[in-house]
Amino acid sequence: MQITFRIPYRARYGETLCLYEPDTSFQGWTIRTPLILHCEGEELWTTTVEIDNPCVFEYRYAVLWGSNICRVEQGSKHRFAFSAEERKKGVVVQDYWQDEDYSRVFRSRLFTEVLFPHHPATVRGRFRGSGVAVPVFSLRSEDGCGIGEYQDLKRLAEWAQQTGQYIIQTLPVNDTTLTHSNADSYPYSPVSVFALHPIYINITRMGELTGAEMRRYKTAQKRLNSLSYADYQQVYETKSHFFHLLFRRDWPTLCFTSEYKQFFAHNSEWLEPYAAYMAARDGEPAEYYYYLQYHAALQLSESVEYAHSLGVAIKGDIPIGVHPYSVETATQPELFHLNGSAGAPPDDFDERGQNWGFPTYNWEVMAQDGFAWWTRRLRKMQDYFDAYRIDHILGLFRIWQMRRSDVWGLCGHFVPALPYTQDELVRRGLRLDIQRLTRPYLRAAYLSEVLGPDTEFVSRHFLTTQDSDHYVFRPEFDTQQKVAEWFDSGMAEFLPAVQRKRLEPLLMQLLAQVLFVRDQQEENLLHPRIAVYKTYSFRALDDEQKGALMALYDDYYFHRHNEFWRRSAMAKLPQMLASNDMLCCGEDLGMVPACVPEVMKELQILSLEIQRMPKDPTIEFAHPAYAPYLSVCTTGTHDTNPLRAWWEEDRDKTQRYYNGQLGMEGEAPKTLSAKLAEVIVRQHMESPAMWVILPLQDWLAIDAKVRLKDAHAERINVPSDPHNFWCYRMHLTLEQLLGEKSLNRKIQALTALRMH
Repeated sequence: MQITFRIPYRARYGETLCLYEPDTSFQGWTIRTPLILHCEGEELWTTTVEIDNPCVFEYRYAVLWGSNICRVEQGSKHRFAFSAEERKKGVVVQDYWQDEDYSRVFRSRLFTEVLFPHHPATVRGRFRGSGVAVPVFSLRSEDGCGIGEYQDLKRLAEWAQQTGQYIIQTLPVNDTTLTHSNADSYPYSPVSVFALHPIYINITRMGELTGAEMRRYKTAQKRLNSLSYADYQQVYETKSHFFHLLFRRDWPTLCFTSEYKQFFAHNSEWLEPYAAYMAARDGEPAEYYYYLQYHAALQLSESVEYAHSLGVAIKGDIPIGVHPYSVETATQPELFHLNGSAGAPPDDFDERGQNWGFPTYNWEVMAQDGFAWWTRRLRKMQDYFDAYRIDHILGLFRIWQMRRSDVWGLCGHFVPALPYTQDELVRRGLRLDIQRLTRPYLRAAYLSEVLGPDTEFVSRHFLTTQDSDHYVFRPEFDTQQKVAEWFDSGMAEFLPAVQRKRLEPLLMQLLAQVLFVRDQQEENLLHPRIAVYKTYSFRALDDEQKGALMALYDDYYFHRHNEFWRRSAMAKLPQMLASNDMLCCGEDLGMVPACVPEVMKELQILSLEIQRMPKDPTIEFAHPAYAPYLSVCTTGTHDTNPLRAWWEEDRDKTQRYYNGQLGMEGEAPKTLSAKLAEVIVRQHMESPAMWVILPLQDWLAIDAKVRLKDAHAERINVPSDPHNFWCYRMHLTLEQLLGEKSLNRKIQALTALRMH
């Protein structure tokens, strides 16, 4: 058979690329007598040879200097198994120089079960694929009912196949039903990490409705589908009516079927406690939840199998936390620190830090059985997904934890961590008593500076003092939670609305005026408060004490923990990865310790690369051309504005991006045109990253006729708003999207760039 090898490689003057067989020599290409390649252009090396019909062929590349080998590939050997058709017709191998071993990645089910069988020509070599990211709730179809449904993934997979995309990325689809309101739209707050959300079940595929029932359903469907957003509460109330109706009718028969019995046997370990918890909470028969979970699993599985048949993989998302009132915290409370809340330190999203309200994990207890809870969780996820994104993977190294009495994230600390004793602080030059270190430092001048005209009111109602200068909070207001509850209780109704809105965050700010926070497990241990140098408490120190504190601060946040957190992650991540065959990706944004990229590289966990959120703090933008190979490169996430709205966020930043990243001259346009959006997408498509997965909104942005007119109506989440309603919904149906020939041809041409 005839094989043509093509490999990009930038050789130095005098170097020649060659190929050899490391373990066999049926062609005689040994390290001493290699197959020589020829250079075409500056970087492309190629040769065409005849081989006597091999079924399996293994080899490596090397570099010759004269007649001597000066460099040899690292990692696993290139290995191809040729089909009978390929042995007859020949094949072109698009290769890559391998400096590292990517075997774990290419052994994942995403490649072995989806991409290799359906795209044998395109995945040979240094694979680069593209995909779309969209929450299930955002999908819109003619068969849906006010929200995306599991079955809609079929149409989305058809669109992905039509446009040359290999993967669909979703947000979590776990059950988040807690309040039966729009607050349940938050997908990162699961009531169960195993149960699927019933809201995505399609009613008509669930069971047969009578004529009158179908008319009622169609009326509700038309009303809900007319909404521009996904209204969780209305949709769930509507679907719940039909869930109960069909349950009463179908359950007595369904529960005896072999299909249901097989489902129950496979899931009973988590299904029984989930159903018992939900039934006790909501007063439903426990079997009702068996019924819903059976249909949810059936519909999602059918859609995944259909996507696989088209050569399209599905990527899921693992929330880093669970709701404090979840099945898991109720049935296995020993696995969690229920007295704390997980969150994130201040970042680009919120300078106050984020408080997610989740309990943190008790890793010491989890380790006792080899992290079995995580193993079960990941294996269950593998029932539906080929790849997964670990939300906030930094939390597996260390998590930011604050007290349940905190509202903001400013006064948290890392867990696990190496805090200081007060004696250690003294030895390192910080000579302050414990009250000065840990209590809000409030002086009259500072209160006037922060509160302005509200100073007298706050001093009289919220503070107390023993002199005219030093103030402390009254006991009934000495935590952020107490302040928030006072405002929420209606006690502040006598104040003008503008003053109420102004005062609450100012009081939160005053409560955060501390130099150190106490460890939540051992009160005598101390952590320097994040961004302490911005506080009035720090400003009031003399220069010597400022210097001592900043030395401690730099040690704590940038040096003290690196190896400690590396060991923390390596104690759990390898076992978690070994429990399943999915491709693992990590959301590694935020305050990233130096050990994180090292561990992710070692374990072959793909990183997340976003142009507007560079990992290098010395640059403003990260060019997609410099993304590492083992990464997912994207224009944004569910937490960021889509491209068009982001373009209008900060005029000065956009101008710098326009000139510096896009290489355009002159003044940046005030809005992002379809043509410019396509330039940005093309830039990402040319990235060396293994995956470029773009938000659906940014794919649509490249076509002026198709995209939504209001660029600011496409955002999914605002991280700084804890009460955000996750309601974005496509403005056109999937059926319409499949028919947008002009847009789809553009996307197909762009995704084709990934194959070169």
